[in-house]
Amino acid sequence: MNIKEIEILNGHSVIREGENVCLIDTGNPITIHTDNSLLFCGRRFDTVTQGMGGITSASLSAMAGFHFTTLLGADILRNYAVRFDYKAGVAAFSENGDISTDGFDSLPVTFSIGNVPVIENTIAGRRAKVVFDTGAKLSYLDASFFAGIESIGTESDFYPVLGNFETAVYRLNSTFGQRTIAVRYGNLPSEIQLLPAFGVNGIVGFDFLNNFEIVLDYHNGMLFVK
Repeated sequence: MNIKEIEILNGHSVIREGENVCLIDTGNPITIHTDNSLLFCGRRFDTVTQGMGGITSASLSAMAGFHFTTLLGADILRNYAVRFDYKAGVAAFSENGDISTDGFDSLPVTFSIGNVPVIENTIAGRRAKVVFDTGAKLSYLDASFFAGIESIGTESDFYPVLGNFETAVYRLNSTFGQRTIAVRYGNLPSEIQLLPAFGVNGIVGFDFLNNFEIVLDYHNGMLFVK
């Protein structure tokens, strides 16, 4: 098992791997790096230097507001069970799944759009399917969830092919397993409205990770929450 210190920068989880600064992004199918390969946890993986629309780690860094060399995506993460513990400031990566989940609730995970993890939960009394996205500082839902609900304000965010934008924000109770928290959701930008075509209602990010210790087990298709 590889245990790494994790930094939370502007709502994003960041680890260091040698000289590389990696933003962990479970919601992105591919890893975008400054080179065509990355040495990670003792293994060398093929990577790309440009993603859809010509985005690079440099252009993404400018949007995020801090420097990183690597957007660490699902093509590499799928080889591990990964533990995220924001409170302790650690992330653990295990190829053989030897991460204890005693005392955790379990949620089944399906993988869509290139190994991107999707979980089911209950949001404001409605069942929903959401992408578990460590790269999202704000969670998102389609507009139908906000009918009759007053916004609590606006926030700035970015989306790779969209750039920086502002969105109205709503606070909705969300249940994961047996545990309920208040999550801040923005309006799903039109550029990612394709998610409903995959049966997905939105994205859950920082608020989820900041409230729980989470283990994402790619091998067995499970997500554990404590």
